[in-house]
Formats: sequence, C-alpha cells, structure tokens
Amino acid sequence: MATPLLCALLWLGGLPSVGVIVLGLVTVFAGYTAVYALNDIIDYPVDREEVRHEKGGPAGGYLDAVLVHHPIAQGLLSFRSGVIWAVSWGCIAMAGAWLLNPVCVLIFLSGCILEAAYCLLLKISYLRVLISGVV
Repeated sequence: MATPLLCALLWLGGLPSVGVIVLGLVTVFAGYTAVYALNDIIDYPVDREEVRHEKGGPAGGYLDAVLVHHPIAQGLLSFRSGVIWAVSWGCIAMAGAWLLNPVCVLIFLSGCILEAAYCLLLKISYLRVLISGVV
C-alpha cells in the first residue's frame, strides 16, 4: 500500500498536502481491501475446496487457514455479505480515486479486471504471475 504514496512523492517531488495524504491513504486502503475482497469472491470455489481438504488444523498444509485470509471460504462471511463488503470498499475507493484524479478510477478498475483475470487463470497457467506483477 506504500507504492501509491511513493509514486505521489516521486511525481510531485515532495509531500502533497495533508488532506491529499489522508484522502490517499483512505483510498488506497479501500482499493486494496476491495481487490482483496474481489479475489475472495472469484476464488471462492477454489478456496472453499482447499479449506474442506484441510485436515488437522492449519499445520495440515493450507497456509491461509492460519489467519483469516479467505473469510467467505472459511464461512466467516456469507457470500452475499462478501459481495456487499467488496462493493462497499470498491465504492469508497472509486469516490476517493475520483477526488484525487479521475484517471485513478481507470487505474483502479484496470486493477480489478486484472485481479479477476489473475484469479480465473489459477488452474490454467503459471503466466498469471505476470498479471500479478502488473496489478
């Protein structure tokens, strides 16, 4: 999440105003959380299957079972609540991105599309790491 701040520093040649910093931090947190939630929604079937196969607790092999990385797959959030969670954070991220610069909305939406492609390529190709790098 520090990347957008570093980009702003490099682009502006110094610190932006406190208001822009606060708006930027809220926006980047919301955007990161929205994309994280999008990943949970798209990967739900795969993650759920991994959680089901988990035997003997987190040490059994599925690292995400150690922490709550996939709350929908672990049954901590219903699928519907997960969608509401993702859309809510996405709306906050889009509003903040628009206030910062409308081009940021396109960057955010591109990140969402690339994240969806990344998730959908999970069982198809290892080339998905290239998409992850772009995101």
